[in-house]
Amino acid sequence: MNAPSAEVLEAANRLLSEAALAIKEARWSDAERVLSGILDRWPNHKPALYNLGLANHILGRTHDAERIFRRGVDLDPENHQFRYGLSRALAVQGRHSEAYEYFKSRFFVPGTGIRRVIYPAPQWQGEDLRGKRIVVMPEQGIGDQIQMARFAGRMKDLGATVTWLCHGSLKSLFAHSLEIDVLAAAGSISLPKQDYWTTTSDLVGLLRADGDRVSSPPYIRAKHPRYGGGVGLVTSGNSSQGNDRFRSLGENDASTLRSILGRPISLLPADTGASDFLETADIVAGLDLVVTVDTAAAHLAGAMGKPVWILIPEPAAHWPWSRGTDKTPWYETARLFRSSQDGSWSETLERLRLAFNKWSSGRE
Repeated sequence: MNAPSAEVLEAANRLLSEAALAIKEARWSDAERVLSGILDRWPNHKPALYNLGLANHILGRTHDAERIFRRGVDLDPENHQFRYGLSRALAVQGRHSEAYEYFKSRFFVPGTGIRRVIYPAPQWQGEDLRGKRIVVMPEQGIGDQIQMARFAGRMKDLGATVTWLCHGSLKSLFAHSLEIDVLAAAGSISLPKQDYWTTTSDLVGLLRADGDRVSSPPYIRAKHPRYGGGVGLVTSGNSSQGNDRFRSLGENDASTLRSILGRPISLLPADTGASDFLETADIVAGLDLVVTVDTAAAHLAGAMGKPVWILIPEPAAHWPWSRGTDKTPWYETARLFRSSQDGSWSETLERLRLAFNKWSSGRE
């Protein structure tokens, strides 16, 4: 096959820039149209193929995204973007064992914000842990760290002496709940010699926790529960998080949600005075229900076994929330309320209103 001419390459790159702008502005149908046009002219244009897979993944077309990323891996087996994209498409489907090998590419993809761990011990690859010491390194956000803390017990069951590193705000919560050595991942840390290390994100694949095998009884608990009932509410997350423009509610939608819930209790530390997540867990323990956008509060409530309603942004839903369902195997007490594909929350809030009225009536 002849190499494409300079004119074709230049035209393809112009179109690719147009598609990239459409993706940045969340104009997904425009991005798909442009990217498909590039691939019609040059079927093996790898940047266009990757971005088409990314657009399909963001739009929740999981099987199409998987097919596109697999095609990319076939074209270029060592391409980290295709491999990482494929891992995400598989993870959404709960196929974590299969995703694990591809997920290793995350460290080499620009823009993920994930730093590669360097530690003077072998990286655990599933070896026998009986009588061994292993340190588990934190990865990604606070909510992700709460989500993966369920695997601390499984590591202990394998016979390991486990040291768990985490964000400083989680240290007291994990030390109280997990019954293992817990250290804040900050500054200089002194550890006894370890036989292995791994990351929280790798555990789901290494432990072959596919599908419903990620489910767990409540594994996070309060220390001094504050009883009194009520509905806890979080309407926004960390504004620096890459997906925050989709997940956090604007003021009008947040006001509507507060009106639906009556007199909800804000779970933001600025409002509760909580100094860390253990103190927030004490508050959550006494509530009847938590309603929250996709942030750490969702994982905290779910990990405690508290009824939690989570507003999930579509497109760009985080991978634990699967697609096309209001349930998740990660938290048995969670119910998912998804936005419209254009990111609008109006219909979602109306559905939540009806559900909340029914829930309230059932408690009277």
